[in-house]
Amino acid sequence: MIYERTDLYRVIFNFHEKLEIAWEREFQQHYGAFRAVVRESFNRYLSCGILAHGCARAECQDKNCKHSILIAFSCKCRGLCPACAKKRGIIFAETLHEDVLLPVEQAHIVFTIPKRLRGFFRYDRNLNQLLFSSAWESICDLFEEVLPGCKPGCVLSLESSGELLNFNVHLHGLLTMGAFDSEGNFHPLPHIDALALQKLFQHKLLHALKDQG
Repeated sequence: MIYERTDLYRVIFNFHEKLEIAWEREFQQHYGAFRAVVRESFNRYLSCGILAHGCARAECQDKNCKHSILIAFSCKCRGLCPACAKKRGIIFAETLHEDVLLPVEQAHIVFTIPKRLRGFFRYDRNLNQLLFSSAWESICDLFEEVLPGCKPGCVLSLESSGELLNFNVHLHGLLTMGAFDSEGNFHPLPHIDALALQKLFQHKLLHALKDQG
């Protein structure tokens, strides 16, 4: 199996158990506790694409053809397995394009937080939901001011690292350059007030964190 010949597979296969043993002593202070989902992802990745760990048989539907092949189960790990992550990304993009996004102008938006707040999110991943709720409420409030009674369209995705793989939780999003009224009519906007959106997000997120104690 080609996965077993990659550097990533060999590193995880040879060192994932040693990493978990050494985690509390070497890394927990800076990166938080070793999460069960990491252990599960390692184990699933090591079984990805290997017939011995499960497979399905695909047969030709032609009555005159007896050809069949075995298809190994994939791990479907997010952010670890290169093959599954690529497939997941393609499927997500196709779903957005075919079933979600309407043919209107879209803007790429990013919601970030300062370094002094990132530690809270590193040690309590449940706080990530506050990023989504604060971002969406800020967007709705901003559009309500300029297009009363209308709702924008938005897709938000969470990223937990920066370009250097440092912990930097933030949101990427696609936002419609306008909003829809109750009858589905689209009302475009020439621009989005990024500074006003930033201030709304800052206010809502800080208050949400304060409510969480």
